[in-house]
Amino acid sequence: MSKTFQTASDALAEMFGRSGMKRRLKRAEAVILWPQVVGDVARFSEAKRLQDGVLIVEVTDSETAMHLSHQRHRFIDAYQRRFGVSDLKDIRFRVGKPQAANTAATTQPTTTQPINTPPGAAPDPKALASLAKHINAQLPDNLAGPALQAAKAMLRAQATRAAQGAPTCTICGVITQLDPNQLDPNQLDPTSPQEMALCRACRRYLEHPLVIRASRTIAVNPDKPTPELSDDERTAALWQAEKLLRERIDALVPHVLAEPDQRVVLETAVRCYLALHLKKPTAQVTETDFVNLEPRLQRLLGIL
Repeated sequence: MSKTFQTASDALAEMFGRSGMKRRLKRAEAVILWPQVVGDVARFSEAKRLQDGVLIVEVTDSETAMHLSHQRHRFIDAYQRRFGVSDLKDIRFRVGKPQAANTAATTQPTTTQPINTPPGAAPDPKALASLAKHINAQLPDNLAGPALQAAKAMLRAQATRAAQGAPTCTICGVITQLDPNQLDPNQLDPTSPQEMALCRACRRYLEHPLVIRASRTIAVNPDKPTPELSDDERTAALWQAEKLLRERIDALVPHVLAEPDQRVVLETAVRCYLALHLKKPTAQVTETDFVNLEPRLQRLLGIL
């Protein structure tokens, strides 16, 4: 039996399978659901984007903005209770030029500016065909159309930014934008913290005290649950823990060469690293998995 999904973002996140994409999809969901949340109000309003928990909505005039502002708590309640959009905390109305209702749901919510698509930056047709097949099969009609439009916008944005030389985030895999002062993406050293291509969200997660503390704990015990972290925060903590273990292993190598009885310490660190790298419980890491290590480590551990 095929898996069923309650929301557009659930289905698309499952298909894309990346935490960074899930963040974008959650933002897209708040926008594409606006007409269903407000009904006839959609005729003279347009949800633009969800930013830091605040949904930005453009309306035709200041009087309408004031009137709808008084009802925003009702709209927020509808988002949260009817559609399960928990990321939305407030709605801000501003005077603008909202599009007609039949096009409001097809805006590109993941960008703050229109995308100027260069030649050759069209969405991948195979990816679109696959998405269309799954969306039509797994989503109700009222979500299938908006979900496919959101998917098209994201694939187009990815193609555009890739054509412009933007790298993918080292942690979540989402195509990100380099800081103007960063090196050319083809010259990036992925092991250098100063040069790693990280999206803003992942950089922010890595600086969070809870993520920092969790990464140190996971480096010692990869099986340790982290209920205090969101899924995205845990992804960042797992990546950081793996990085810490690589550094620990490199530091242990000369000690093992000088004192062979330190091999057991190195083996413990290696098992933790492989558990994270191979995404399996520590107890399931076997010597067969050690073939994933570089030859010098295999020799030190007596594998070669």
